[in-house]
Amino acid sequence: MGFPKASLIWTGSGEPKWRFPYPTLRCGACPECGSQLVSIADDSDMAMVTGFSLADQSGIEPPATPPDLRPSKPM
Repeated sequence: MGFPKASLIWTGSGEPKWRFPYPTLRCGACPECGSQLVSIADDSDMAMVTGFSLADQSGIEPPATPPDLRPSKPM
């Protein structure tokens, strides 16, 4: 999920532990458990955040899956 970088507030253990898989991209993980939390490109004002890492997930429900993309058998 994309959010403006300026709107993010780090909670819990503070800033993520950063790694740099590409020269212009940084990825942040939880410093305690290592779960991927966020990725931020240098030339972007947006941060891509893992939805399950958000403390408040209200209002970010994913869109419904169109009927033609649903599995034909229950999983």
